[in-house]
Amino acid sequence: WRGVLAAASGLPVVRRAVDDAASVGARLVVAAALGERLDADAVNPVVEREPPDASLVETYRPVRVVSDAAATAVLGIAPEPELREPSLWAPTNDS
Repeated sequence: WRGVLAAASGLPVVRRAVDDAASVGARLVVAAALGERLDADAVNPVVEREPPDASLVETYRPVRVVSDAAATAVLGIAPEPELREPSLWAPTNDS
């Protein structure tokens, strides 16, 4: 699937040491709760970079144009998100 993602986006993709992103995310949440400063790359380093296959990029190009137009149409009607400082540990007044 990484090859398809690279071809569809036209960008290189990476493979990390641990494929289970949920367990890595859980470790980062625990680190934050304990006040540890922990970087995602330290927990799950990149082990391989895969460039897009040029012929597949050309194959996906027409599909990408259509999907980008659809995404732009959908995102164009979405309201702008409210930006605020996130708080993971305290409830907000609007919850």
